[in-house]
Amino acid sequence: MFGFQKSEYKVFNRNFLRKVVFRIDFKKSDKFQLNEESIKSVFSESFPRFVKAEGNGVQITLGNQNPKFEQLKGNESYILKSSDGLTTIEINERIFSLSFDNTAYKSSDNIRSLLSLIDKFFNGKIDVLDRISLKKINIIEFDNNDNPNGILYFLLNNSVIGNVDSFPNTDLINHNLQSVNYRNDDFYLNLKYGMNIPPVSNMKIGQVIIDIELVKHTISQLSELGAVFDDINDEVYNVFCTLINDNAKSILNGN
Repeated sequence: MFGFQKSEYKVFNRNFLRKVVFRIDFKKSDKFQLNEESIKSVFSESFPRFVKAEGNGVQITLGNQNPKFEQLKGNESYILKSSDGLTTIEINERIFSLSFDNTAYKSSDNIRSLLSLIDKFFNGKIDVLDRISLKKINIIEFDNNDNPNGILYFLLNNSVIGNVDSFPNTDLINHNLQSVNYRNDDFYLNLKYGMNIPPVSNMKIGQVIIDIELVKHTISQLSELGAVFDDINDEVYNVFCTLINDNAKSILNGN
């Protein structure tokens, strides 16, 4: 897809994930009428906690050459949560989002096991998907020492780390994130990685962040959803394995 080296997929004994979001965008359709009954009939067994949320927006018009702001109501969304509250589905007339917090996500099977329910929910209502995306945010906390940038060399592939040693007083650097964006005919890859010290006085904890988002920005059929997810997930895994080094892999393996 973007040329990252293929890595043999395995489920590590632990992970660094703080947030995983699988999102589907589609056009508004008269066939797709949101209502509590249809949503619960498909998802209530796995997501028993249910809330209907009223959306708000702002419309801007020009009146007498001055902008006029008008509050809009509607665009309701439905939010469903798992029993432990760590897995969330949000649905509105244009978006379906499935997200996992902290320890809720163990492997890609967490999403794959729900694809049949998603297909059942959309079947006969939405056939064409405009956008499919997967975002994974990894955060590795470490004890903030005299040279927090050193943790990047310990955990990440040194060839992808910027030449931070060329800067003076590297022990004073508290934010060192790099951003890389790819695009081809069908996909976007948005990648951020590096080190961050939260802006709190005398903060003793630092973070290594690996934020990977892969988006299919061209039209897919609903029947292709599983195959597209597999392609996206495989490439996200390849990117992650390219960024980390053997030290990080040893930690993930529980060594």
